[in-house]
Amino acid sequence: MIFELDKKVLLYWRFTAAVLFAAVFSALWIAVPDRYTVKILSSLVLLAVATAYCFVYLPLRFKAESVSVSGGRIICRKGALIKREYIYPNARLVYAQTVRLPLASCFGLYVTVLRGVGHSLILPALTLKQQTKFLKAVREDE
Repeated sequence: MIFELDKKVLLYWRFTAAVLFAAVFSALWIAVPDRYTVKILSSLVLLAVATAYCFVYLPLRFKAESVSVSGGRIICRKGALIKREYIYPNARLVYAQTVRLPLASCFGLYVTVLRGVGHSLILPALTLKQQTKFLKAVREDE
């Protein structure tokens, strides 16, 4: 069973990126004293990077990420430019922890942390309905 990410995840990523770029922009204007040409040029470059990140990279990442449960294992695909695939056997799973991050909970998203023998795996943010189905599929697939 494949669990695709909800549209809220893309909105959540864009909001966190906007907060981050706003903090960098504010620090830029405070740190550079009385050099308005440097401030303006740096701001334009930062705006171009932020726009490319939010409207080019994040949609690519959104399409590339997924979580699936099949054949006694959990497969997590991540990354847009550097693609990674994590295969986590259900037999090594000790417990699954649900984490509500403050900003993600504003969008109704939950993060699942799978803890097992040897290491842990953090899954992408899912809605409560998707996470419930995911945890049920993991229990049934064992």
